[in-house]
Amino acid sequence: MTAVKSIQELLDESPATDATTTLGRLWGVMGELRAKLLARFELHPNPDTADLRAYGTADGRFRGEMFTFRGPVIDYLVSSWIGNPALGFTNLHLNIWLKPHLRVPHLGIVFGTIPDLFFYADYVPRTDLWVDLEYLDRYYEPLNPGYLELRGDARLKPFVSLSTYIRQAQSPAALAYTAPVTDDTLSLVTAAAHERLDRWLAWMEQPEVTPEAGQAAMAQRDLAIRRATGQRDPANAIGVRAFGAEYAGRLLEGLWGVRLDG
Repeated sequence: MTAVKSIQELLDESPATDATTTLGRLWGVMGELRAKLLARFELHPNPDTADLRAYGTADGRFRGEMFTFRGPVIDYLVSSWIGNPALGFTNLHLNIWLKPHLRVPHLGIVFGTIPDLFFYADYVPRTDLWVDLEYLDRYYEPLNPGYLELRGDARLKPFVSLSTYIRQAQSPAALAYTAPVTDDTLSLVTAAAHERLDRWLAWMEQPEVTPEAGQAAMAQRDLAIRRATGQRDPANAIGVRAFGAEYAGRLLEGLWGVRLDG
C-alpha cells in the first residue's frame, strides 16, 4: 500500500536537493503563460501587493516573487513563486479569477518541487456540476480523453491531498501529479499547462455570461471559494514555519486576493 503524505512530510523525508535550475525553468514557463494573458486582456498591476514583488526571510533561505493584476474582465490574476530552492522546495502559482458577470470557469495552474516535480491544473466551476449537466458537458466532458491519457501515463504519480476540503474542491478534470524531475517530465507538464491555458483563452473568445440577476450571488460564491481555499490548504504550514504566522497570512492574502479572516 502506498502511503499518502503531506508536502511537509515529503520534504522532511527527502534529502536536500538543489532545485534552483528547475525553479528557473518553471518560472520561465509561468512567464510564458503570464505573457499570453497580458497580451490578451486589459490588466493593471495591483498596488495592494507592491510590497510582495520580491520578499524573503532575513537569512535569505526562503524567498519569493508575486505579481498580481486586476482588470475589467479578470477580477484577480496572480503569478508567483515561493520557496527554498536550495532545500528542494518551490511552489509556483498562476491563478485566474474572473469577474462575476462571466460564467466561464476560473483557472489555476501550480508547479513545484517537493523535491520531486509537482504539477496541478484545474478549472474551477462557477456552478454545481452535480446538477448543471449542461455546464459539465460544455466545459469538462471534452477534457475527459486528455485527463484519462495523463492518468495512465507511467511517468506521473497521482498526488492526493490530505485535506477533505481540497479534495472535494477539485473538478473531475483536475490534474494533480508528482514525477521525477527530468527534461521529459518538465516538457510534459509545460505542454499540459499551455494546453489548459489555451483552451481557457478559446472559451474567452465568446464567454458565457452570467445573467444580471445572478451576478451578486456569483461574486459571493467566488470570494467564498477563494477564502476557503486560502484558509484550508495544508501547505500553508510551510509558509508559517518559514515566515511566521503574521507574514505568512499576508502572503496568503496576496495569493488569493481576499482577506482570509473576513
